[in-house]
This record gives sequence, C-alpha cells and structure tokens, in this order.
Amino acid sequence: MRTKEYIFGIFILIVVIVLVVRDPNIKEQFDVKQQFKKKSLEDRMNLIHKSDLNQTTEITQLPDSTKLKVGIVSMMRRPKDIDDWLEYHRAMGIMRFYIRLEDSEELEEYLDGQADITLEVGKSTGKDEYKEIQTRQCKMVDDALKKAQEDKMDWLIHIDSDELLDGDLDEFNSLSEKIRTIIMNNKEAVYKDIPRENDQCFTAAKFRNCADANSGCVSYVNGKSGGRVAPDVSCFGPHRFRSNRTDAEDKTIKMTILHFESCDFNTYKQKFKHVAKDPKSDIPFPYYNDSVAAAKKEDDKALEEVFRRYRVI
Repeated sequence: MRTKEYIFGIFILIVVIVLVVRDPNIKEQFDVKQQFKKKSLEDRMNLIHKSDLNQTTEITQLPDSTKLKVGIVSMMRRPKDIDDWLEYHRAMGIMRFYIRLEDSEELEEYLDGQADITLEVGKSTGKDEYKEIQTRQCKMVDDALKKAQEDKMDWLIHIDSDELLDGDLDEFNSLSEKIRTIIMNNKEAVYKDIPRENDQCFTAAKFRNCADANSGCVSYVNGKSGGRVAPDVSCFGPHRFRSNRTDAEDKTIKMTILHFESCDFNTYKQKFKHVAKDPKSDIPFPYYNDSVAAAKKEDDKALEEVFRRYRVI
C-alpha cells in the first residue's frame, strides 16, 4: 500500500515539474505577486517603479496606517493593472474606494466583490467625451462624498486609475479644521521607449515635475485635489474641491500625484480613438489635439510618432 502511495506521489511531482518547465513564466509571475504582497511598502514602491526610475525623483516612505480615514474616488474605463493600483493604495493606508466603472464589464464582478470598494457601473456617452466626462466625474465625486459621510470617512481624494499618490497620509492629521480642501502637485511619467501592452502600467524612466515652469508636461499641470468629507465640501471641476464655508482655507500639501498617462500604447490608442468620436473637440493641449488627429487617421504609425514625440526621452 505504501509503495503505491510512494509511486503516486512521485507521479504528481513529475507532473508539476513538467508544467513548470513547459511554462517558465509561471514561477516568475507567482514570485512577482508574492513579493508585492509580502514586502514592505518601500519595497513595493521599488517593485512598482523598478530600477529605471530617475534618481532625482524621490519616492517617499509611507506609513502603514493613518489616524484619519482617507478614501479615493475615481472614474475609470478599462483600467490597466487595477489590482496593483488598489494594493498600492491600500498599503499606504487608503481605507475605501468609490469607483465609477465605465464600459468595462469584464471587471465588474472583480471590483464589486471587494469589501472596501463602493462600485457604480455606468457607460460613456461617446459625445463631446473630453468635456462631458468632466460632468460625469463631478456628479460621481459629489455622490461619493455623500456615501463617504455615511461611511464616516474624513477625507476624499480624486485621482484616475493611471495615477498614484506619493506621500505620507499622516500629513492629513496635521491639517487644521479650517483647511477644507487640499491641492497636490503632479509629476508626469516619461519613458525610454513606447510602453507596450505586456509592460507594467506603473513604470517610468523619470518624471517631469509639472509644478515647475517649462516642465515639459504634456497633459495637465495644475495638480489634483482632495476635500474633507463634510456637507460644506463639493466637487469644483475634475481637479478641485471647494467649500462653502466663509472661513474655509485651501492648502497645497507635500503629497504629489504620479501620473502615468494612459500607461501603454494600446491604452493610449483606445483612449484617443474614443475622444476622437466627437467631431468638435475643444481641447487646450497640443498633445491631446495631435493625438486625436492621429487617431482619426486609423494609423498606428501616426499615433506612435505622436507618443514618441511627446512622451519618450
């Protein structure tokens, strides 16, 4: 009997070895996920950004927890590496996520099944998408503020799924009660080559500091913001919150936003093909306008030329 059990055990071991040999990526994929889950937050930052990150961009050591309850509100469409985005922000102390998911049925069940996510499912309109999306974002933020009050959250930060917070959430504990809204400057990722679908979203050769004059940032330069979860606070466009209190104060804090615009070429292409559906887009950024023009040509080479010109060093 023992002989049969021994032979069966040897057989199972051989099968496992054969499977691993046939797919050498299995071990690598498993190790990366396990490393991300087990390492300290500083190591997680290094794992996300890899070794090619410009040394002049300091990645701050973040605390494991925070006294105040801080949440994130985000509208996303087919987000890349959403699991890493969630895990990263959970590790820094974010307590809850208020997500509006558009045109992404494949992710609905995954996100809806997570206890710290309040999920709203919707669809984009496909009309005046650059401006109309901002209207949907503001409504989403105001709805999330109401839900966050019920959840007894203290602060809500509005970012996108291709952005990471970089800083110390403990900073919120030092803000006076009169400070009702905060601003975070943004840094924009640039690359050594065009990132592709198999590349991680959250990697970069270096970052441009968009708060600097002549930074070279090609997307927005006015940062993102957060607001206290309170009846006096509401959305004020996609980049700001506001308070109706007469004594309310606003403060730019040390925490910054790392912006990995569109993450990779395929995401970039799909984004601007979507924006290009509107025949009368009034967009103030040359990068956006050139990308829309290239997307309308249905020519990947034209899109690659625009991407390389603006976002590759």
